[in-house]
Amino acid sequence: MRLKRSVGLGIVFILIGMGFALYFFPKEENKSPESKSSHEKNIKTSNELVLEKLKRFNGTQKTPLSIQFLFPPTQAPYLKQAQQLDQLSKQLTSSEIDALLLFTASFPQDVGLNEKYYNAVGDLVLCTLETQETLPHLLPHYLVTIFYDSNRNAIWRDYCLQHLGAIYPRLSLKEQNILETLFLQSVKKGDEMAGTAAIALANNFKNGIHIQKTIPALFALTHNQKSDDSNRLTAMLILAEQNEKKILPLIKQVIPSRNYSVHFRMSAIASLGMLGNPNDIALLKKYTTESDLRLRTASKAAIKKIKQRTSHED
Repeated sequence: MRLKRSVGLGIVFILIGMGFALYFFPKEENKSPESKSSHEKNIKTSNELVLEKLKRFNGTQKTPLSIQFLFPPTQAPYLKQAQQLDQLSKQLTSSEIDALLLFTASFPQDVGLNEKYYNAVGDLVLCTLETQETLPHLLPHYLVTIFYDSNRNAIWRDYCLQHLGAIYPRLSLKEQNILETLFLQSVKKGDEMAGTAAIALANNFKNGIHIQKTIPALFALTHNQKSDDSNRLTAMLILAEQNEKKILPLIKQVIPSRNYSVHFRMSAIASLGMLGNPNDIALLKKYTTESDLRLRTASKAAIKKIKQRTSHED
């Protein structure tokens, strides 16, 4: 069985490794503001380099027998492939890892799958790679490259961003510097994956992400009317979890307004449950009789949370 994408694995991986060694990592190991602009340049340069190499070099490479189930002549059942991925060793050989990495770098049509199926299987492939006892050193490089490739579908790029957040604790300080910049870029732009980037930042506060550098970006995202509601409400919830009370005015603006989606209003109610005090219960009680079950449920839960939290504080 051969991969349908005509890229020589050996050549490609050598070139990618060399390319990222030269361009992906900045020499500085500090996280100073001065180094951020150079990090951004390094990210974009490395991305362009890898994409260029993937397009320029052709060849064929046999797929290891243990991985051939990912490249069947016809689309295989998802559950069967999921089970086979789950059964793979946590100490895969370099050729097995190479094949999995190339699957993630392929387009759906290259491996005979539709986008929805490819995204689902690809997500499991990334889980397999990130749970290896030794993290494949090229994995973050691939994920960053795919994330910046506008030719990829948005869902697959979002999955790659999620997995970058998941592997962040296992990376070197240099790699973490770059990823922190990447996550913050997305949040500040309020792009379609800003919410996922915000979650990646929040999940790694305990792993070295600078909270005080992130908070202003999250606060700006909540007010970014050009960004999708899902991104804004995600930032709002993270700020509430961090006990950032300066988000309260926006929360109280969103809750009664029908100009916001029900999901946004539910998130605002939940955030008030995390930040509010007993004086806010009167506002929440107005929505316990709302016609929309979701708002009723959210407001009742928020009232309960305020009572529990404040009773503990007393």
